[in-house]
Amino acid sequence: MQQVLTIGKERLSILRKRGRATRLELEKISGLKESSARKILEKLQRKGFVVKDDRGKKTAYRLAYYI
Repeated sequence: MQQVLTIGKERLSILRKRGRATRLELEKISGLKESSARKILEKLQRKGFVVKDDRGKKTAYRLAYYI
């Protein structure tokens, strides 16, 4: 669980710097596999930290508010 929170904080930091990013971009930056990246992004969405923009291949994530 602690690892997921640490990786989640890293993702939030990336989104804060970039403004928005796709799951694939976040995978490349953090070195995570697709399934791990999806789980972390879903958890961050449920907690209200990130929101999805667009759909399909154009799906990107951004901070729900400035942290």
